[in-house]
Amino acid sequence: MKVLFKNLSKTNIRFSTLFWQLFFGVLPFTLIISVMAYTGQKTAELNGEYFQGISGALISLIAHPIVIFIGSIMIWTVLSIGKNLLKLFFT
Repeated sequence: MKVLFKNLSKTNIRFSTLFWQLFFGVLPFTLIISVMAYTGQKTAELNGEYFQGISGALISLIAHPIVIFIGSIMIWTVLSIGKNLLKLFFT
């Protein structure tokens, strides 16, 4: 088990790889939501107000990279802390 943790602590976590994987992984859902907002569904909410039509679709598409960037920062930070803890305890 200690050998496994030593190997895991040597892995390199690249932020750009994580960002692009999340970006393209969530993109189909964003496109579905933007189409639904364009057709009149209440999917895009900003400051307590629902947006429909082209504005709702644009809000979904604009918010996508922002949300993914913030989520990538949080996930990368947690993974880096875990990697450093493994390195501290098992090497």
